[in-house]
Amino acid sequence: MSATNNQTPSHSFHIRQCTITDEEGAMAVCLHTGDSGNDASLLFNDPKVIGYRYASPYIHLSPELAFVLVDLEGNVCGYVLAALNSDLFYKRYVDEWLPKMKQLYPTIPSGEYRNGCYRYFISIVLGEEETKKDWEVIHGFHHDNLQSFKLFDDYPSHLHIDLLPRAQG
Repeated sequence: MSATNNQTPSHSFHIRQCTITDEEGAMAVCLHTGDSGNDASLLFNDPKVIGYRYASPYIHLSPELAFVLVDLEGNVCGYVLAALNSDLFYKRYVDEWLPKMKQLYPTIPSGEYRNGCYRYFISIVLGEEETKKDWEVIHGFHHDNLQSFKLFDDYPSHLHIDLLPRAQG
C-alpha cells in the first residue's frame, strides 16, 4: 500500500498499551501538539513542563487507560490518555503528582500577568522579554487544588488524544 495526498498507510502505525518507557515520547507528542494541535516548542523554555502537566500524570496515575500510537520504528507519534473516574484521578493528581512536580520545580519563574498571558524576563535570551507558558504550568503545580478541577464536574470521565501531523488523516 502506498501513501498519497500526505496520508500514511494505516499499517504503518499500531496502538499499544503505554509503558513508562514511552513517557519521553508521549511528552514530546504533548509538546508538539500543545498549541491547540500545533507545535508548542517555541512557547516553552522547558520542553518537558507541558508533558508533566498533560501526559505524564496519566501514564503514572491511570496506566490502564494509557495507550500510544507508534510507527514501525517504535517511535511514539500519538496517544490516548484517559481517566475513568475524573474525581479520583484529580484527587490523586493533587495528592500524589503535584508534590513531585513541586520538588522538580521548587520555584515559580518570576512573572506577571499582562494582556492575557504570563510574561517573564529571560536574561539568557539577549535580555529580551519573552512570552512563555512555563510560568502558567509551574504556577499550577504550586497552586492547583481539587477546587481547581471543579469546572469539570459534569464529566465523570475524561481523556486526551493527540497525534503528530504525520499520524493524522
